[in-house]
Amino acid sequence: MRWRRRTKPEHHGPSAGEETRPPGAAREQHAEAIRDALRAAECVERGERRGGFIVESQEMHEALRVRCVTDDDVLDRPFEEQRYRHVLAAAGFGVVTGVEDGGGLWVWPVGVRPVVPRPSPRELAEGWLRTLTITGEPGITPARAMELIEQVNQPRTLGVRMRTPLPLEDVQILEDTLAWHAEVRTREVGLHLLLEGLLIGWLADATGQERAAIVQRLALAVENMLPSDAGSSAG
Repeated sequence: MRWRRRTKPEHHGPSAGEETRPPGAAREQHAEAIRDALRAAECVERGERRGGFIVESQEMHEALRVRCVTDDDVLDRPFEEQRYRHVLAAAGFGVVTGVEDGGGLWVWPVGVRPVVPRPSPRELAEGWLRTLTITGEPGITPARAMELIEQVNQPRTLGVRMRTPLPLEDVQILEDTLAWHAEVRTREVGLHLLLEGLLIGWLADATGQERAAIVQRLALAVENMLPSDAGSSAG
């Protein structure tokens, strides 16, 4: 199951005592605390001639990324990163795993609750309006509409990696449940778009307005109701 985050990363305010330190110094102190916790658990740190863990900054994001880099077959990267997760969680860090295609962990300072950003109402509305605009093009085929919608809305993905020793029958149930949810959600969205398109078309016929003008009026209303600085919902 994958959905890639398209929203801007969530920011957290500085914790007590960090106001007087430069942002870079606070980030490096956080990174060194992570390294100390992993070293104390005898996790191997990457060196010139060996693989191991590294701690990386993420632009515009308080969380740091921890991942295992291996240049040979000595280390099992997924196993090592699962080990990092347990060590850091036990040390009080906030950890989210499997949130990028390249693997690795997002690690927040001790005591900070991890929050993976979610699309804001404004972003969801804008995607819906772009879809309405595309589906309203005269003569457009469903296949072409789907192609354009995917291009302009860039579907989100989030990688989820699990190494829990689940029984095979439980794995199958989980996969079937996720596939069922995705199919139902896709059908629901498609039905909503069909009904919304019909309603807008009827409104255009009843008022004598162009369909594009109605969609534009909707866009202006959304802009007024949901200001662009609303940010991503992180609840």
